[in-house]
Amino acid sequence: MKAHQHKHILIAEDSHVQAAGLTRILEQAGFSVVRAEHGLEALDLLQKEQVDLVISDVIMPKMDGYTFCKTIKTNELYKHIPVILVTSLSEPADIIRGIESGADSFIPKPYKADFLLERVEAHLSGNIG
Repeated sequence: MKAHQHKHILIAEDSHVQAAGLTRILEQAGFSVVRAEHGLEALDLLQKEQVDLVISDVIMPKMDGYTFCKTIKTNELYKHIPVILVTSLSEPADIIRGIESGADSFIPKPYKADFLLERVEAHLSGNIG
């Protein structure tokens, strides 16, 4: 039995193709996954679901990933939840914005499944450094 088998991950991703690929990677690794199409829906799910980690796209309708991350990190109930921002944006200013929003990791697209899973497992085990 994998140690992370009972870990619950929230994905905020407006692209159905990207979300399906990410869900497949995570579920094959033994995680359970819930998905929102934008930050507002993801915040609603956070109130209903016990989540161990959040993976969010940056560019989404209604509430982007930076705002969603900052909202999580400034809320006493959720600020302990690791947030990984995944995006096709790669300019230094975009990465700085991710850090300023409180993101725990910033992973550029396209990403390799192994690298993503390493980051997820490191955050869940507290072995980030």
